[in-house]
Amino acid sequence: MVEKAQKPVIIAGGGVIQTKSQRELIKVAELLKIPVVTAFRRFTAFPNSHPNYIGGLGMGAPSYLTNYIKECDLVLALGTRFSQPTTNNYTLLNQNCSLIHVDVSFDTIGKIYTPDLAIVSNVKEFLKMLLDTANANENKESKNKLLNLKNKYNDFSKLKKNYTEEYANMDGVMYDLSNNLPENSIITNDAGNFFTWLSRYFQFERHDSYVGPTAGAMGYGLPSAIGTKIAHPKRTVVSMSGDGGFMMTINELDTAIRYDIKTLSIVINNSLLGTIKGHQETNFPNREVGTKLSDINFAQIANVMGAYGERVTSNKEFLPALKRSLNSNKPSVLDVVTDPSILSANK
Repeated sequence: MVEKAQKPVIIAGGGVIQTKSQRELIKVAELLKIPVVTAFRRFTAFPNSHPNYIGGLGMGAPSYLTNYIKECDLVLALGTRFSQPTTNNYTLLNQNCSLIHVDVSFDTIGKIYTPDLAIVSNVKEFLKMLLDTANANENKESKNKLLNLKNKYNDFSKLKKNYTEEYANMDGVMYDLSNNLPENSIITNDAGNFFTWLSRYFQFERHDSYVGPTAGAMGYGLPSAIGTKIAHPKRTVVSMSGDGGFMMTINELDTAIRYDIKTLSIVINNSLLGTIKGHQETNFPNREVGTKLSDINFAQIANVMGAYGERVTSNKEFLPALKRSLNSNKPSVLDVVTDPSILSANK
């Protein structure tokens, strides 16, 4: 089925990460010249700089990516549950597309999409068997399609050094963050519209460099960073949260302080529940309610609690503050004030 497909794609999910199958997946993708897409918040299932990687699904997914998958004649789904964010409200696959669904759980297969071929298997063992049996794809057209898709991904994810004075522009924040974090860093995040900048611009290469809430839980970023730092005490661990999400579990900053767990929390602060505001603007124009928050200075709160805190109100302030936070030898909080009129990286 894979060798006969004219427009195939691989969707790599959590099963690839859990079985540490990135190496086998790279070999399969290269052998068959198939583009690889990661499921919602499963970026580390495949190195983002690899020529076969063409993007991640879910919140903020670009149209070139979803359109390509909707036109595919074969999807090889590896260890994914086809969640609502991954499938864009269950609209991702077309009726004429063949589906091979590989998952270790029998209950997962057929729950969302009925596969043409269902394989109950550990993903790593499946990929090993596929490598043993598949023939190399030498089709030049496949190579050209792959190159075209990779170019679109590179254009979409190219970092932009956009700086502003009145607020910290999130394009510029991601530019500085991506270029200055240690290579062994681990990112965690909350739910929120700020995530569209992280998913668009940050490149994940290591299989263990990201921990995210695939169910969309607010308040996840800081507690997740604390647990991750305990598991990896020698690595830099950075959480990203919106102001709404950070307020839900800010009490855990005290946990980090008492146990000397040196995490860095970057709070994207626009004094809004941005995701909710976006839904209200889309579905109930001129009926926004309950989305405005106070102008809370999280840096001051951090300092009073005994952590290290700085507030950033423009892009020129961000990089020096980032470096001071990383060198503070304390749990630290960067309160980054952003423009409330810009809710998404894709606007």
